[in-house]
Amino acid sequence: MLSLEPNPLTGNLKLSIKKVITKKVVLCIYDVYGKLIFKQEELNTQPLFNSTIDLHDIAPGVYFFVALLDGVPVSRKIIKN
Repeated sequence: MLSLEPNPLTGNLKLSIKKVITKKVVLCIYDVYGKLIFKQEELNTQPLFNSTIDLHDIAPGVYFFVALLDGVPVSRKIIKN
């Protein structure tokens, strides 16, 4: 349903969601301390949602990606080299 690539990443993070979302798609990235470093909200009614997030400017480390899909959180760990 949700794929992120590449992981680990060095710059751009490509996101793909294979599900029809009837509400907003909310994408967030948090650092290991829980600080929000990225947030994006979009409306999607298509069966496939794609987005590219530019993470060139964040420091190397471990981050947590959280997507709210119709209000349901889906999380993944991402690593920036």
